[in-house]
Amino acid sequence: MITLLLNREARMGESIQDELRAECEKRGVLFTVLKGDALQREFQAFRDRDEDVIVAGGDGTIRSAAEIFAGGQVRLGILPLGTTNNIARSLG
Repeated sequence: MITLLLNREARMGESIQDELRAECEKRGVLFTVLKGDALQREFQAFRDRDEDVIVAGGDGTIRSAAEIFAGGQVRLGILPLGTTNNIARSLG
C-alpha cells in the first residue's frame, strides 16, 4: 500500500491539493492532507506500518519525515512542493 501525505502549508500544497487527490484516487493511493502543526504526530502514526509513504512538501516537511521514518519499515518517497527543495535537489 502507498500513502501520499501532503503538507498543504507547503508553497504549492494547497494549490494542487485537489489535483493530487484525484490522481491518487485513480491509482489506488491513499491520500492524507496534513497541517504544519500535525506533521510530527501524523508521521509517528505511519512510522511502524509496513507500507510506502510519499511525503509532499518542502525541506522542513521532508526533514521531519526522514527523521521519524529512519530505521523503520517505511520506504519514503519525496514529492517536492516547497520553495527551494534543497533535499530533493541533493538527492537528484
